[in-house]
Amino acid sequence: MGENLQSRRLVVILHADIVGSTILVQLDEAIAHNRIRTAFNNFSKAIEAYGGIAHEIRGDALVAEFELTTDAVSAALAFQSHNQKTNKTFEDDIKPQLRIGISLGEVIIADGTITGSGVVMAQRLEQLADPGGIVVQGAVFDTVPKRMPYWFEALGEQVLKGFDRPVKAFAVSLRQGEAIPKPEIKTKPKTVKQGTSRTSKIGMSLLGIMMLALIGIGTLILLDKPPEMRTLDYLTEKTEQTYGRLEVRFEWIPVLFEKAGSETRVGQKQTTDEKLTIVQVDAKAEQERIANEKVIATKLESEAEEKRIAEQALTLAQLELEAKQEVIEKEKGIQAERERKAEQERIAKQKKIEANEVRFSSLLLEDAEIAIVAYGTAGRISQSAIKQARDEGIKVGLLRPISLYPFPFEEIGKVADQVKRILVVEMSGGQMLDDVRLAVNGKVPVDFYGRMGGMVPLPDEVFEQIQELNEKANA
Repeated sequence: MGENLQSRRLVVILHADIVGSTILVQLDEAIAHNRIRTAFNNFSKAIEAYGGIAHEIRGDALVAEFELTTDAVSAALAFQSHNQKTNKTFEDDIKPQLRIGISLGEVIIADGTITGSGVVMAQRLEQLADPGGIVVQGAVFDTVPKRMPYWFEALGEQVLKGFDRPVKAFAVSLRQGEAIPKPEIKTKPKTVKQGTSRTSKIGMSLLGIMMLALIGIGTLILLDKPPEMRTLDYLTEKTEQTYGRLEVRFEWIPVLFEKAGSETRVGQKQTTDEKLTIVQVDAKAEQERIANEKVIATKLESEAEEKRIAEQALTLAQLELEAKQEVIEKEKGIQAERERKAEQERIAKQKKIEANEVRFSSLLLEDAEIAIVAYGTAGRISQSAIKQARDEGIKVGLLRPISLYPFPFEEIGKVADQVKRILVVEMSGGQMLDDVRLAVNGKVPVDFYGRMGGMVPLPDEVFEQIQELNEKANA
């Protein structure tokens, strides 16, 4: 058996599928294939823009991986919005719509394909979505930050094929009035050109003159007072009062300079009227200051009272909410216990069916190096191709599921232990391909050949696929 390189890791998986692809192809095969291909190409671009990797595009399905759940949800919403607008431009009924499922789980990457329980989980969730909709696993919902503009609708615990335990599912959409987050793009910081405008220079000059004037005023005030009054608090108070007077009468500055003594006189004599004016202005300013302080104090008291009343109302509302929440939790507990018992009974019944009702047939698998897994008509056609291959000396056998549920996981796993490659033949885009890969669990490569739109694969076509796989198996 050939060496098979594989890797495992935990990622966010997105699985998308075309709704009713067979019906679209029957309307017009060429147009349908072209529009489906275009839709997947647009989706691949959205996935790449949000940091994802599109691994497979086969027929009518797509698989991709992301590192972050928010990137996967944003990419899905962005594509669905774009695809909806595109479909509105078509006048006919060939309008490809996608269902999308998103899960968080472990995957296996081998021979350029991605498999594992995470892929199957995403596929099962996608089948729960409405056309044009998105359904995510509960683990994805738990990791999305609440600040994101998404709306999640709880679908409850869902029983998914191939999984023993029920899985919480949520339908996701964009909140009304919100925008889809854009992909993160790193940009270079803008540089600001250094330099000072002429207006800024003038402003700086005026500011310097005002600062010098204030310093001079403070000095004159201190020189006019006894040493015990030359304190910083006194200087600050008198400077503010003097600065206010400067706005009323700029000519007071020479009077202040005169107080410094004969060394600083400027030759201008202060009159009795000017002194009286200064005293009146000082008294008026003091009255206004006291009135303003009273207004501010009253306003602060009013605001404090309003805040206290609001806090009391909030506390009462919180207590009422907690009481209601306690009642709801008790009711939920009773309902949850009923649902748990019903679910246990359903799971037991399902396991009994899976253990006793697996149906399949096999052909020439004893010495086979290549195994074909095919269902229904594709299985009968594959028998003719197997006879033709055996005549050519190629050791190939067939495992044909008679029913797809319960699926023969165990038998396919045993076949994978003895063959070199497995070929899945279907009349679809890969309905049971992921189930086969899950059963094989990366033991051998799994190849696929399918025809869509109701077209039946011919025995010669299947025989050609067998010849190619035989060459690869013995290379």
